Amino acid sequence: MNCKKIAFSILFSVLSLSLFSVPITLSDQGVFSAGGVTVQADGVFDPVRGQYAIEGQMLHADHASVLYQIPEDNNGHSMFFLHGYGQSHTGWIGTPDGRDGWNDYFLSHGYSTYLVDQPRRGDAGQTTVASQI
Repeated sequence: MNCKKIAFSILFSVLSLSLFSVPITLSDQGVFSAGGVTVQADGVFDPVRGQYAIEGQMLHADHASVLYQIPEDNNGHSMFFLHGYGQSHTGWIGTPDGRDGWNDYFLSHGYSTYLVDQPRRGDAGQTTVASQI
């Protein structure tokens, strides 16, 4: 491949990324948890010891964490994204090479999106289950 073809390929890639990205305006977004358990250790929390104190600490764990975004031009339909094994919701947000992911695609077409991190994964990583390793 000669230098002109390489330069043209790079220029086309940069232009296509900038020209075909559609700005998305959201009417609402946020994060909520679903399910899970709350466990509180015996004793009274000591703020002097802070994060190293176990006594009185509360742990919120084994829940799903859901990031939602609702576009301003909402079409009334929603998309729920569940990731595969070992992944997190960030896999739906973009691609390794920097392009928009499926989340932005559906938002730009008026769909509300809900990106779910299943219990014990991603943003829902806290667990009360003992490791089997």
